[in-house]
Amino acid sequence: MISQTSIIKRRPKLQRHLYDTSLAVQRYLNNSNINMEGDGKHDHMKGPKIQCVSRYLRGMGFETFYTPQIISFGPFHLNEQSVGQTYKTLWTAMYLKETNQKYEDVLGRINGLCDELRQSYLDDDIAERDLEAAFAVRFHPIMHDEIMENYFTWMWLVDGCSILHVLDKSYNSNDPEQELNVPEQELNVSIDRLARVHKDMLLLENQIPFKLLKIICNDEAKLNVCLQNFLENHGVVVTSTRTSTAGEVSKDHLIVKIGEDEGDPIHLLDYLHRGFLMKSDHGILKLNKKSLHLRKYRVGSIQELKKAGIRIQKLPDGRFVHPIFNSNRGILQLPDLIVNDSTAVMFLNLIAYEMCPDFRNDFDFSVSSFIVFFSSLIDKPEDVKELRSCGVLINELAGDKEVVDLFNQMDALLVPETNIYAEITYQMQKYFVLNPTKIKMLGWLEEAYSSFLHSPWTIIALLAATLGLTLTFIQTWFAIHPKDP
Repeated sequence: MISQTSIIKRRPKLQRHLYDTSLAVQRYLNNSNINMEGDGKHDHMKGPKIQCVSRYLRGMGFETFYTPQIISFGPFHLNEQSVGQTYKTLWTAMYLKETNQKYEDVLGRINGLCDELRQSYLDDDIAERDLEAAFAVRFHPIMHDEIMENYFTWMWLVDGCSILHVLDKSYNSNDPEQELNVPEQELNVSIDRLARVHKDMLLLENQIPFKLLKIICNDEAKLNVCLQNFLENHGVVVTSTRTSTAGEVSKDHLIVKIGEDEGDPIHLLDYLHRGFLMKSDHGILKLNKKSLHLRKYRVGSIQELKKAGIRIQKLPDGRFVHPIFNSNRGILQLPDLIVNDSTAVMFLNLIAYEMCPDFRNDFDFSVSSFIVFFSSLIDKPEDVKELRSCGVLINELAGDKEVVDLFNQMDALLVPETNIYAEITYQMQKYFVLNPTKIKMLGWLEEAYSSFLHSPWTIIALLAATLGLTLTFIQTWFAIHPKDP
């Protein structure tokens, strides 16, 4: 039993705890997008702040996927020495010269919106770093008093110009030799380092405000080209299918819309998130039921689904990002996916972005759910081989085992159940319950095929044996029933 005296003795400590908690709550309210005077809904136009990766994800062994390898952008990794700073200053000079802009003019435009750009970052994450000291060390060779007084503005100038220059020169060419020469000729960087620079652009902690890119690049058409290059460099090609008056079907590249109902993207990672979801052609399933439980979407591996009679197909035209299950025909259609050395960086940072406390939109945890669902399908290299044969997966890693290891590593994530994957899981479970006999027969056929017809030689042997038995039967028949003379 707790006495009244003990409560009184603890009261000062309790008061300090409540005071500290109230300050923490107040800081959250200041940094959040909650409208306290309105209807309590989130303000989608503001979006989440640029912030650090959560400790939950960093504690799961993903640290290397959130840390810059070559180059850092923004304030969070300023105090880390890297070879990338030389590239940034060089690319900034190249960009300003190519676009016929003076750095004083661009610096003035940025300085006019400095306060607004500062508000794009989470204050607590900024406060944890001695940015002025880190900036002085990083830019020491070009320091003077004017720059030192506006170190944030100068940082944004260098980061924004260098990003725009890299994206402008990183285009897909029909001539492979020309494409390989672009980094050397126009960026003064080797192709392998440029690939790592592109991966560094994906990091959540390496993001800069999208508004900054619009301030620096006054040409909207040129900015759209840069953004399209950014999506294509990471395997996201958004297309639409149109039918002409003559009945011919053509595919056009789409630019992920900016400045419309959803507002501008927060940063490049947010733009990639929109581009990834835009492949769904807005075919998002709307359900009333939601679950707050953390769960994995376990539907069985590809080999297990095949034994249950479920066929795997590629979704047509690559227009959808979410799987579709046809319960009548037992067909699971999957979106195409390219797996390379930047896949883990891209998806883990998209997941980290979705897990930000202030992240809210109509597609919460869509990318996270996609990865968890896809990971449940891949258990062995045979699963990867089957996905490759169906045209679902393009493997650019060393082998199928590396793909299995990659998805098994990301499979450690737990995300809330989303409507789309809850419905797919429900439909597949319903299919298993309603078709037990069909599943058993198809399983036997699959096992027989895998055991006896897994190679052309076994098929030839089976046909030869069948032909031999047929001829033997015919010979025996005529021996028993000879023709009358």
